[in-house]
Amino acid sequence: MDGGLLSNHAGVRKLSVVRNAQDRVEEQRAAVLLGLPTAELRTYSLASGLGHLESGDWGEQMVFTYEELRRLCLLAAQSSK
Repeated sequence: MDGGLLSNHAGVRKLSVVRNAQDRVEEQRAAVLLGLPTAELRTYSLASGLGHLESGDWGEQMVFTYEELRRLCLLAAQSSK
């Protein structure tokens, strides 16, 4: 990753560089891809430390890389057993 990650007071990572839109998946789309409600996706994200907050025109939202989505998918599958 080009830039560093900054931590805010809540321990959620914020990406300090603008990433290519093809390299990231926004929270709502990630939830659809994983077949999870957005609230459940955020719970897995916060528990695992995967994903990061990005600020945009629509406010702050969680954003994931495809590798993070793969790992979240594994976590969700394990917890459903």
